[in-house]
Amino acid sequence: MRTRVVAAAIALGIVTTACGTGDTEPPVAADGSVITLPAPADGPVPDLPVEAAAASSPLPNIAVRRINGEGGWAQLKNELPAERALLVWFWAPH
Repeated sequence: MRTRVVAAAIALGIVTTACGTGDTEPPVAADGSVITLPAPADGPVPDLPVEAAAASSPLPNIAVRRINGEGGWAQLKNELPAERALLVWFWAPH
């Protein structure tokens, strides 16, 4: 019984730590200046064309918002083939 309580306490600690602290501080550059991120893309989702080189890409043909600091939209299927490894990660907060 004692090992189950200890295991549950450790699991609870890991889960609560992974949930984050809810920091709302703006991002700061190495020189101490505040980084201003672009506003999210507004308006309807654009119909972006698929490049010929990406026709055989296993990624779906959908427009996604750029979150790398540039803002705007990108055609997901056009991201492969790529010169560097590509990590595709989806997050659904609801």
